[in-house]
Amino acid sequence: RLLNEAAPGAIDERAVNRISPSKPSRFHVTENQNLAISAAKGSGIKVVNVGAEDIIEGQPHLILGLVWQMVKMALLSKINLRSNPFLIRLLLEGETLEDLLKLPPEQLLMRWVNYHLAQSSCSRRLRNFGSDVADSEIYAHLLQQIDPGRRVSAADVMRLGDKTARAQQVVS
Repeated sequence: RLLNEAAPGAIDERAVNRISPSKPSRFHVTENQNLAISAAKGSGIKVVNVGAEDIIEGQPHLILGLVWQMVKMALLSKINLRSNPFLIRLLLEGETLEDLLKLPPEQLLMRWVNYHLAQSSCSRRLRNFGSDVADSEIYAHLLQQIDPGRRVSAADVMRLGDKTARAQQVVS
């Protein structure tokens, strides 16, 4: 179901074996997992060295990798001009609407974050969703900009020396 949320129609529900909780058939469980893996690959999710048995056995690092990709795909699929017409504000000087529409959702999200950072007192800009957000500064400034009534300011967050403490302040 999560995969169908991320990529509608990826798995035809009629093809899924209905399994009795009291007498699960190993064959049907494996068949369902193979169906899910094939659908995930077909939807653009990177499935490397993951088989039905890995999922059945509950290999956490493999399952978390798949789930994270599905969640990311589901969230990014909602970032488009049709669903969010205000994204037109993200046009850069000299850029056409066609250019903006060609950007992948992740780039649109990055553009949206940078738009709000430019409106705030933050001089930093987001270039990636890895090292650039690791210290929570960008998140703290973004949240202060889009939720000015927030009880914790970006300055308060940045006074904390510990990155974990900063992250906790940002998400609380």
